[in-house]
Amino acid sequence: MDTFLLSGGNVLVRLEPSAGTIFNRNIFAVSMAGEVLWQIDESSHGTQADKPFMSLYRDENDQVVVGCWNGVTYAVDVENGKIRVIQFDR
Repeated sequence: MDTFLLSGGNVLVRLEPSAGTIFNRNIFAVSMAGEVLWQIDESSHGTQADKPFMSLYRDENDQVVVGCWNGVTYAVDVENGKIRVIQFDR
């Protein structure tokens, strides 16, 4: 299921990749006018080729957080789509 999140007048969108499709940069910021502002950085962790982002949410501190297939949780800079590790789950 695709996920949408409002952030600072923009919409963050997480697209669910089709089975068998490698689409690791599957989160975008889109303006209300429909312009794609950025596409998330790919996770540099893990050795597998297929490692899409599986979740998109705000934490208790109002920080945008994404969970990756490879077991790493990242905070997202909503201005540019850059990610930084906040937790290793595996």
